[in-house]
Amino acid sequence: MTILPELKGYTDKLGKRQLVIRVTDRSKRKFIRTGLRIAAEDWDTSTLTVKKSHPNSKQYNEKIKRMILEIESGTLSYIQDQNFISYINRCIVGWKNSKALETIRQHISEVNKISKMPPTLLSDLTLDWLNKSTAPLYAIGNSSNTVWKSMKFVKTVVRKAHREKLISENPFDLYEMPKYRDPQKVFLTRDQIEEIDKYCLDKNCPENTALVGTWFMISCFTGLRFGDVHNFSKKQIRDQRLIVYTRKTGQVVSMPLADRLKELFERIDYKPLHLTNIHTNRVLKSIAKDLEFKEH
Repeated sequence: MTILPELKGYTDKLGKRQLVIRVTDRSKRKFIRTGLRIAAEDWDTSTLTVKKSHPNSKQYNEKIKRMILEIESGTLSYIQDQNFISYINRCIVGWKNSKALETIRQHISEVNKISKMPPTLLSDLTLDWLNKSTAPLYAIGNSSNTVWKSMKFVKTVVRKAHREKLISENPFDLYEMPKYRDPQKVFLTRDQIEEIDKYCLDKNCPENTALVGTWFMISCFTGLRFGDVHNFSKKQIRDQRLIVYTRKTGQVVSMPLADRLKELFERIDYKPLHLTNIHTNRVLKSIAKDLEFKEH
């Protein structure tokens, strides 16, 4: 096996070319991107190193040497250089048995947005790529918090790729995440909750709407998250108590089944809310609109 660094590809507007490491194993040849670009005059073709006249020659040469050593030792995979989106999709398939359905749905939604970023391979995941990647997200109208959420997901995937030795460095070690600002929390009053109650009891209220509205009230009185509502079973009510192993924290929550709660559970016949989070929120928004609530 022969491992040699070289310049490859087109010359950009700054007169620089991509610095790669060529791995030749018998008849197979593979180019591993270093994430570095330099001008031809800064490359010493005799020693295959960055010339000392380059301001970052020491750091660049150290990175080249480290990557070659990692390839030789097998800690850096040179056989597969995967498409980033394809790798994310494979991660999601692997997570389906360990993550909640709603979490998987959110991941798929993030992939659809990330697909608007410039196409890239895992070896292209550099600090420069991260710094440029948020622009398409802001361009489609995402807020700073939404962009932060997307980049948090990217960070999770990149960290996984780094652990699996598919990339030599984690670019997030030097990346500054978009700023996250705590949103202002808005609360409904007890009177508004009672208005929702009357709305759901109206004979003209559609069955699904009444189910969503009633479960929303149960959540108000119990503090249950959507995932716990979605996975509810009548078996969780024992000895006049509601006992829930919360999906998010794994903790046991137990509370007495007061008359008000019992009435609400009986109204929905102890059925779980088998709707997606998106569908549920749409129904809640329609209820809020009919009741002329200004709160989000």
